[in-house]
Amino acid sequence: MIELLSFTALILLLIYWWDAVTVKELARRLGRHACERVQLQFLDDTVQLTKTRLRRNARGRLVLWREYRFEFTPNHFTRHPGQVVFLGRQMIRLCAELPEIIDI
Repeated sequence: MIELLSFTALILLLIYWWDAVTVKELARRLGRHACERVQLQFLDDTVQLTKTRLRRNARGRLVLWREYRFEFTPNHFTRHPGQVVFLGRQMIRLCAELPEIIDI
């Protein structure tokens, strides 16, 4: 019985890890693409997970809400924050703030 519970826990952990890696890669690609579209440099070619919680999607199912942070620069001297937010595997927000307004 304990072996079955351990095996099930391991499988669930692997599924969570695989999903986390997939969504993080998607967030990285979307952040980089958004920066390239408006001629900004996506810094460090990475995103950082800043928040994870459970939320309900439009169908009422519990899914993971994930917020990722990235940085970009318009001039190679200053760093500015950006954010990509997912509900499950669906991106619901991508924003980047500059002193001047640039809509991504």
